[in-house]
Amino acid sequence: MNSGHREIIMDKILEKMGDRRLVCPISGPEAKWSIHPKTASVYAVGAPNELPVQSMPSQAYPLAVIICEDCGYTIFVNLIKLGLAAELDISVASDEQ
Repeated sequence: MNSGHREIIMDKILEKMGDRRLVCPISGPEAKWSIHPKTASVYAVGAPNELPVQSMPSQAYPLAVIICEDCGYTIFVNLIKLGLAAELDISVASDEQ
């Protein structure tokens, strides 16, 4: 992810927040935030009653990693739900778009 992508993500998050402000629960309202240059993924592995070892991951959810620069508190934001997966050229399973 390049700096332009990070700007797009932060702009979209701020748009969704409206008048609200991103507040760190540890460092407080004056905390500075940054977006990590790489995305993270969470994998869907099957039915809730299955152990992860019983099924291979079938879908990955791309996440923006937002970190408080003061204390390290981290927030993960789903790029599919933000509507940015296609714009950022992140491939996802067809049933997740």
